[in-house]
Amino acid sequence: MTYKIMAINAGSSSLKFQLLNMPQGGVALSGVGSNVSACPRPASR
Repeated sequence: MTYKIMAINAGSSSLKFQLLNMPQGGVALSGVGSNVSACPRPASR
């Protein structure tokens, strides 16, 4: 049986992700977004 796991790392200015094929552990897809905090929004209350 195969399945996928998505790993997400959200930092203060970047977002990184990988989609992993399991149980083999190979990377199916990966990506990076930078400057995600270029337009900050006020925190909701």
